[in-house]
Amino acid sequence: SNLGWLLADLGKTEEAVDILEAIEHECILNPDVSGQCAYVAYNRGDILSDRGLHQQASARFRLAIKRIHDQTSAPESDYQRLEAHSYQYLAYSLVRQAAALGISEKTPFLEEAEEAWEHGVRAFKQAGLDAPEFFRITLGRIHIERREWDKAISVLTSIDAPPDRLSCVHALLAGAYACTGNADQLEKHLTSLLLFKGELQASEDYCPPKNESMDEVNRIKRLCAETRQAQTQ
Repeated sequence: SNLGWLLADLGKTEEAVDILEAIEHECILNPDVSGQCAYVAYNRGDILSDRGLHQQASARFRLAIKRIHDQTSAPESDYQRLEAHSYQYLAYSLVRQAAALGISEKTPFLEEAEEAWEHGVRAFKQAGLDAPEFFRITLGRIHIERREWDKAISVLTSIDAPPDRLSCVHALLAGAYACTGNADQLEKHLTSLLLFKGELQASEDYCPPKNESMDEVNRIKRLCAETRQAQTQ
């Protein structure tokens, strides 16, 4: 499983998938090792998420969580960090699925995403760890998909984001400020996004590349335009 993860991190995705699928077969045949197999499901979900296959990714993260809860070979505390990350990536995959849906179709995805996000934060606390700041980006996304612009701004402006995720935060804030009519803040974050020179990791890891972040700004603008149109009908 670790070899599969390393290969994926090196960009050798097909080799990684072959290895993880072979291990998955062993996991199905040997359910008694569900704890170790939780890592297999998580790593497969991570690869699928990087490919933008968020529906399939969310299924793998749910399986990772189930295997952690089912395992009896070690204390559940041994898997709390993995559980926390699985919940957070599940939340991210769900909110990215919701982004492609209409207003009425988003609700169940966003409810599950928020619940998963909260579970992930609790799991970190139970492990005696602080949840990474950038996990709050997903919470900001949830508020944006719900058209809760002020709540999204409150969350996103409170994030001490590392450099490799700043483009994502600027894009989401630009979109949210556009929807509140704050032209000054919109211009500020659009400018920061256009001037952004940070490098993202090989994986998507919560934030798409800068060119896709610009598409995100325009998508959020369409969201608020649709909202205004619905309110006038």
